[in-house]
Amino acid sequence: MKQAIQPYLHFNDNCIEAMKFYQSIFDGELEVMTVGDSPAKEQFPKELYNQVMHASLTNENLNIMASDMCCTFCFIRTPIPDLSGHFLGLHFFQK
Repeated sequence: MKQAIQPYLHFNDNCIEAMKFYQSIFDGELEVMTVGDSPAKEQFPKELYNQVMHASLTNENLNIMASDMCCTFCFIRTPIPDLSGHFLGLHFFQK
């Protein structure tokens, strides 16, 4: 039984730099959508338009997903000024 692990990383305003670093290590295709590029951009304050809403780095062996959004805006739609550090979610898929 083979399992794939797909990490979802949440960064504090440096998602794009981190994902470019991972791309330099793992190669693969990097796709990035900022809040400003999103169809939902009108629901967010303009100061968040440069935040990464979703990014993925994919090659034949992995899929790393990431965002700036949890640390800045989350689902509660208010800034969290004292939140620091990074968050990691792991998604397991069984084949």
